[in-house]
Amino acid sequence: MIHVVFKGKISSSWFYGIPFTEDLYSTNLFILKKAKPLKTPLVNFGHAELKDVIFSRGLDLSSTVFPNQEHLKIINNPRRFFDSFLKRSREVFTDNESLVFCRDLVDNVLYKPENRGMPIILVDLNQFYPSLNENRDRLIVDLLKAG
Repeated sequence: MIHVVFKGKISSSWFYGIPFTEDLYSTNLFILKKAKPLKTPLVNFGHAELKDVIFSRGLDLSSTVFPNQEHLKIINNPRRFFDSFLKRSREVFTDNESLVFCRDLVDNVLYKPENRGMPIILVDLNQFYPSLNENRDRLIVDLLKAG
C-alpha cells in the first residue's frame, strides 16, 4: 500500500507484509536462511480509530502514521523494549506464574518470531480487557505504557 489514508473505524483487521503462505526467509544455493526484505507501506491512520488491529509478518512501520489513541502503544526497537519490560516485570512480580505469563506474552503474542525483524511494533493495550487476572494485567499494561 502506498499513499493510503484511512479514516473512520477500523476494527478486527490484520495488516501484513508477507502472507502466511510464504516463508519469512529465503534460502540460497547454500541453504542459508536470510530474512526477506520488509515491506514499507506509506499509510496514514492518523484520522482512523483503530480497535483490535494487528500489524505483522514483514512490515516496516517507520513510514506509517498512527492515530493518537491512549490504548495504542507504538514500540520502537522492540527487542530492547521487551528485554526491558521483562526485566521490570521481574521487579514487580514475585510469583512464578506471573513471570511465566509475562515471558509467554512477549514470546507468543507481543513479540512473536514472525514480528522479530520489524523495527516498530504496535500493541493494542485493550487486548488485556476483559481479564481473568485484573490486578496482574493492570500492572502489565502499566509496565508497557511506562516503556
